[in-house]
Amino acid sequence: KQSIKNISELLKRNCGAKIYVAFIGYRDHIKDQPHPPDLLVKHPLTDKYEELMSFIDLNVKASGGGDYAEAVADGVAAINDSITWTPTAKKFVFHILEAPPHGDEYNPIHPHEHYDYFRAGCPCGIKIPAELQKLYKKNVNYCMIAID
Repeated sequence: KQSIKNISELLKRNCGAKIYVAFIGYRDHIKDQPHPPDLLVKHPLTDKYEELMSFIDLNVKASGGGDYAEAVADGVAAINDSITWTPTAKKFVFHILEAPPHGDEYNPIHPHEHYDYFRAGCPCGIKIPAELQKLYKKNVNYCMIAID
């Protein structure tokens, strides 16, 4: 939460243009329920920064599916599915995460189940490279930030 606030504040202070921010959070797929109904938490683009921060404070709680890997692919797909960009705007995504996506291709040194229940990748079948390609075609600058 603090990283989101820090980045938003930095943009607000240093950009001469009007800033719109959105939030897409993802929980994790659960071993016995790979498609939980509360997988995604979303707030649309807004110029009301304080409203977004309140939404994050009220709706973002750390919880997961019991393994280390996370539903990163679902989060990236949600960017494409949930945000309508103004064609002429400068578009940035700051993807803040603390764990890798599901799939052995992202976790080759930890090939055991408690690290990743979905070793074949996202149980929804979402492919991260295809989702990133969609962002690229929309001229979205994508930056992944890993935190502990």
